[in-house]
Amino acid sequence: MRGELKGKFVVDAACGEEHSVVVCQIRNGEGKTTHELVYSCGNNLKGQLGINRLSHLNDFTLVEDLSELYDGQDSNQKPLHITNI
Repeated sequence: MRGELKGKFVVDAACGEEHSVVVCQIRNGEGKTTHELVYSCGNNLKGQLGINRLSHLNDFTLVEDLSELYDGQDSNQKPLHITNI
């Protein structure tokens, strides 16, 4: 793979006629998942991709509002794991 998905483990994907969304895991050196990232691409003329702007995307782009989420607002935050779309 190349681009934004290079070096990431794709664990789920949802693909349609006009746009696609994937969930990727980032793993540490021991192979343990540290967090998940959500990427999307395709037709976004009505905001379908969740990237906070309207434009068609040819390349996968990070969906920041769904990536690297944590439970809590103190120093003991635990990551929320996105496992599928």
